[in-house]
Amino acid sequence: MRPRSLQGRVVVVTGAGNGIGRETARLLAQRGARVAVLDRDPNAGDEVAAEISGAVAQALAYQVDVTDQAAMIEVMDRIARDLGPVDSIVANAGIAGPVSPLLDADPAAVERVLEVDLLGVWRTVYASLPHVVREQGHVLLVASLAAAIACPSIAGYGAAKAGVESLGRSLRIELTPTGATAGVAYFGLIDTGLARDDLLGGTPLGALATKVPWLLSPAPVTVAAEAIVGGLECRSARVWAPRWVGAALVLRSAIAPFDIALSRVPGLTSATTTPVTSVAPVTPTTAADATAPAPSPQSWRTT
Repeated sequence: MRPRSLQGRVVVVTGAGNGIGRETARLLAQRGARVAVLDRDPNAGDEVAAEISGAVAQALAYQVDVTDQAAMIEVMDRIARDLGPVDSIVANAGIAGPVSPLLDADPAAVERVLEVDLLGVWRTVYASLPHVVREQGHVLLVASLAAAIACPSIAGYGAAKAGVESLGRSLRIELTPTGATAGVAYFGLIDTGLARDDLLGGTPLGALATKVPWLLSPAPVTVAAEAIVGGLECRSARVWAPRWVGAALVLRSAIAPFDIALSRVPGLTSATTTPVTSVAPVTPTTAADATAPAPSPQSWRTT
């Protein structure tokens, strides 16, 4: 599809206070877009908006939690009033959660990952879709290479990202008659706080990364932002970074039989060997307590 200019278009980026979202907002502003910077942290959002606002672009920050459906609907309406009709959405907000086999993990922490990384994306899509369809714009859902491979010790994260992938692929088909489009972004490890501190910092994945640095060394955050912005310009069905991730997506079925090899990596399997006879009930997370502190301080970094 022929690339389109983002000059003057309103683009919404969730989780834009840090990492991939922050770099994406910067690059969008450089391309002349009007950027809505969404983040749970008002200070981070304000800082990004102030940094990228200038003569060629306008950016405004909005504090919102993507798990709060009513708040997401309200903020999309505010953005349309403040900046103009919403053309595109980058559903980027996400958390890492516990790095632990499921049997050993805090179940509330795992459910929080699913709440933010999957339902948060869905609620972003639901709130923004009427706006994007009116403008025949583009929705880009940020998944991960984790959507296509086994993810021992971060299974909740992998499950959420697999759901995001399916949501995005289905949405692209469904939107065909409207003139709007949708796509999915797949990233390997990117040099953000989520990767450095949450996924790799003192974890079994971090130990594995030292043994295969050619595969698990985080790539610069700029490559992810460039992939996202390019995907918006071209209305791409799929974008990825680093470049080798594209080959991994093509070969996902071929590499699946090697999953069993991961069971031999120390720390990726459960430390619990006795049968589980009972479990404590888990209180479902609701939008009302979406602003409560996470079970683990690691789980609040945005991608």
